[in-house]
Amino acid sequence: MSVFRYLAIFVIFLIIFFGNYLFYGVLSAEFFENHVGTATNVQKEDVDMTFIALGSLIQAWILTILYTQWSKGKHQLMKGFLFGGTVGIFTGFGMGFVMYGTTNLFDLNAYLVDGIWQVVIYGIAGAAISAIMNRSKAKE
Repeated sequence: MSVFRYLAIFVIFLIIFFGNYLFYGVLSAEFFENHVGTATNVQKEDVDMTFIALGSLIQAWILTILYTQWSKGKHQLMKGFLFGGTVGIFTGFGMGFVMYGTTNLFDLNAYLVDGIWQVVIYGIAGAAISAIMNRSKAKE
């Protein structure tokens, strides 16, 4: 892998890890607390940041691999955002609706807000990968 791919993975890790912390832990924490489902005792009192970081790193790694294969060397910000947004639709709405249909963790409003957020955060991540990989193309 090129240095730029490693840089993209690192930057996307930071975007996903800190972006989600800001969204879920600060900006919308109260909203999600008010939209829990009927399931009880499922939320950990103290989250395990090691596994959250590991999960964010895996997401960054896979997004970067998928984007570089999908883009075929043509890197544009909007295409990167659309790529990431598509992944966000898959995770946020696709997986969210499956979770809503099979669990009682959150109400529908929470899953809708989460779906929108997933489109935004993965869209930003896709645009960032595109920008970084475009810089690598310029260096060649």
